[in-house]
Amino acid sequence: MTGTIQSLDNGILILSVSEDTERYIRRKMEQQEAAIAEIRIDDGRLISNEQRRKIYATIRDISIWSGDDPERIKEITKFDFCEKAGVEYFSLSNTDMSTAREYLNFLIEFCLKWGVPCQEPLWTRAEDIYKYVYKCVELRICAITGLPNAQIHHVDRVGMRKRKAICHIGMRVMPLSPEWHDKVHIENEQAIYEQYHLEPIELDKYLVKKLRIGKLEYAE
Repeated sequence: MTGTIQSLDNGILILSVSEDTERYIRRKMEQQEAAIAEIRIDDGRLISNEQRRKIYATIRDISIWSGDDPERIKEITKFDFCEKAGVEYFSLSNTDMSTAREYLNFLIEFCLKWGVPCQEPLWTRAEDIYKYVYKCVELRICAITGLPNAQIHHVDRVGMRKRKAICHIGMRVMPLSPEWHDKVHIENEQAIYEQYHLEPIELDKYLVKKLRIGKLEYAE
């Protein structure tokens, strides 16, 4: 999670953050009385070659899908990202690693939202796996295959309880295609997640409302 420092006065730090970061923080605050955060100041490390490769590969996929020029796609998405994230315009030749990471997340979420066919699974490009899986849950996309209409697999078992009668907030889930949903029930579930470098995410109030599953007593 990244943000921009706005001010620091008498021990009070004010940050501006993206909508995704704000939603993540609010979810954590809903689940516990006090949310503790670790602040790390950007150490100035520049974008890595691997980050740059993933970014340009994703831009190329969007270009092929849209029929637009890669350079134009790069500029449009950079400007859009900067506006939404509240950061200054940057160059992929010398930007910092944190900005490159967030921009890559932005491109991956764009591909998930619009169903952009990619040359390799997006989980192999994602540097923030939690954000990737969260977006897949939100859009009901299989985190392994990238296929739409995924089923929401409950890692924390519902058991004999009626799903519509209980609150699902805080339960860990993974969005999976029907084929993979069957596999995790009969094979080593944790080994599958480790193989694909995935981790389940906890449902928050936003996702429960979005997916229309269960009740919301926990957060009310």
